[in-house]
Amino acid sequence: MDTQKLIRGFDVSKWQSPDAIEYSKAKEWGYSFMFARYAYGIMTDSTFMRHVVRAMRYGLLVGGYQYMVPQHTAVAQAQAAANIGKDLPLGMALDVEEGALRPESVDAWVKEYLRLTGKNPIIYTSKSKWQEVYKGKQHSHGGLPLWVANYTSAASPAMPDGWSKYTFWQHSTAGDKLLLPGKELDLNRYNGTAEALGKLAS
Repeated sequence: MDTQKLIRGFDVSKWQSPDAIEYSKAKEWGYSFMFARYAYGIMTDSTFMRHVVRAMRYGLLVGGYQYMVPQHTAVAQAQAAANIGKDLPLGMALDVEEGALRPESVDAWVKEYLRLTGKNPIIYTSKSKWQEVYKGKQHSHGGLPLWVANYTSAASPAMPDGWSKYTFWQHSTAGDKLLLPGKELDLNRYNGTAEALGKLAS
């Protein structure tokens, strides 16, 4: 990727107050997109809609993510995610980082989400977390957009098994002192052009 033309974004949850983030300045400061946590399993994040409304008001492309948990069924979680994800420009990401998840549950979530929305979800994970869940087992998700977590100054992230490229890269938790003073904030970049991001959101 051309480092001179990075398409930058960030992601939030209830740990970042919607009122504390300088959404009105985000685009001016070089941010193009934002992901907000929709739910922990089927338990909705209390700040989700406020983050989404503020981000969209100031022209950011918005997506959601759902932290998948083993104590709720895959189908119930996918149904909740699909109900919201179908209306978000960047859709919904499935957050796969809970070590107790089973591959069959992740597979079932993806199948149900696709059935309900007709759209590909994004898979959020890291190389180590994916290995913890799938343990080297082959899967068919490598064609889905990947949002990879890898906090490094390297030119490219460590990739989970099954993917040859990433779509989004969560590369830092250092935050931005202007965007959210004194608080942690995950920073991301898009692996492509602004035009391609716009098409992804269409």
